[in-house]
Amino acid sequence: MKDHFEDDLDPALLDAARRAREQGRIDDAALEDFYRRVQGFLSDEQARRLRALVDKLKAGQ
Repeated sequence: MKDHFEDDLDPALLDAARRAREQGRIDDAALEDFYRRVQGFLSDEQARRLRALVDKLKAGQ
């Protein structure tokens, strides 16, 4: 099921993140590190959406 936040994301970017996750190239720690590093550069809405994406990837969705 597609979430609302995915509507604005580049489908190629989302697919690449999912593939990297499936191939073990991105683990939970890397996802959290990425989120922490970029969070300060994002608006509250962007940070919320990125958090949702990271959580979704961590859950294997």
